[in-house]
Amino acid sequence: MHGVARGTRVYTAEEIERRKANAEKWKENYSKVMEYKKNGEELIHEVWKLTETLVLMNPDCYSLWNYRRNIILSKLKLPIQPIHAPETPDDSQTKRCRQCNRRIQLNSSEYHSALIISAPHSLLCRICYIQRPKESELLQSELTLIQNSIMQSSKSYGIWFHRSWLLTLFSTTPRLVSSFPINWEHEVALCNQFLRYDSRNFHCWNYRRFIIKSGKISTDSELNFTETKIGEGGSFFGFNRSETAIKQNSLANYSAWHQRSALLTEKIKSCHDDQSKISEILENDFILLSNALLMHDGQSPWLYLRWLLGQLGEEKRKEKGKEVMEICEEILKVDREGMEIGEKGKGEVAETSKWALLTMVFLLRRMGEEEKVKGVLEELRQSDPDRRGFYDSLESGEAVLG
Repeated sequence: MHGVARGTRVYTAEEIERRKANAEKWKENYSKVMEYKKNGEELIHEVWKLTETLVLMNPDCYSLWNYRRNIILSKLKLPIQPIHAPETPDDSQTKRCRQCNRRIQLNSSEYHSALIISAPHSLLCRICYIQRPKESELLQSELTLIQNSIMQSSKSYGIWFHRSWLLTLFSTTPRLVSSFPINWEHEVALCNQFLRYDSRNFHCWNYRRFIIKSGKISTDSELNFTETKIGEGGSFFGFNRSETAIKQNSLANYSAWHQRSALLTEKIKSCHDDQSKISEILENDFILLSNALLMHDGQSPWLYLRWLLGQLGEEKRKEKGKEVMEICEEILKVDREGMEIGEKGKGEVAETSKWALLTMVFLLRRMGEEEKVKGVLEELRQSDPDRRGFYDSLESGEAVLG
């Protein structure tokens, strides 16, 4: 995927047996959790420990993270109140401590030191109350668990959502804010680490957007980061990019382009429709992007180009559109002369030409040049017959290039 070869793992007989044993252990422990849930005891300490073991074995089970969220809420958000023994206690009345699950006789001496939490069927004995984790320790241990789980499965929706949920809880609940101030810069550094492993992990990019917004991280510093990720292996966009960078195909990192567009959208909003300011913000990207289009055959920079054009006012878009048309024509000229076609068959075009032609359709349609649009689409149909239906839809107006 994404141009990265994925090797096939061959397991030894010993490893296969170990994996089978782990699978059986996981199923056994998961059945225990389900049994506790069936009996209405999913908030007890035993479930907390079981789910920790289970998510480390299989972080992709969303239900386990959901149970942990419920337990965290019960540990942190509910007030603790003392219980006073009734004057005539019922000898048969018993309850269980929610942490250690030990049965407590309410007419015993232990009853007088018991503490109840205002949750259904919940009781906390004094020993467990004293030993309960502090709020900051609970957050830190859960963040560590999540980080270890991400190392096991870095593209799991459940894990990334759980981390964002946890940080939202501690950063927006008044009585929790002071107990453990969130280190948003640390979260950014963590994203940097995981994006070094896989720069196109969109789960991590989504989480990064949450961190940037919640932690009020500088937009300019984040724009610099996207520039770094897009230009990995060489200078960003310039003609002097190294061959290594081009081979790494970092210009195809759609997630980095999308992050850049999201950041620029916020800057554009702050301009309050002042087209001169908007043009000034986007001008640098147009200059840099023009070089990228001449050397890369993927769709990401072309899609970003169309987004850039869409942010401009009518006059500026026409002006920039003419410059982009010249770039497209230059690319088509080179491809038609066979300089980049290589061993393409007759009538076929390089990927670069296809995206150049589609961009021309995008621009010509906005210029009202429908006859020219039909000519370009016919060229696309001839050179890329597998997508004939899409080009027909573009001509009829059923499909639109955004």
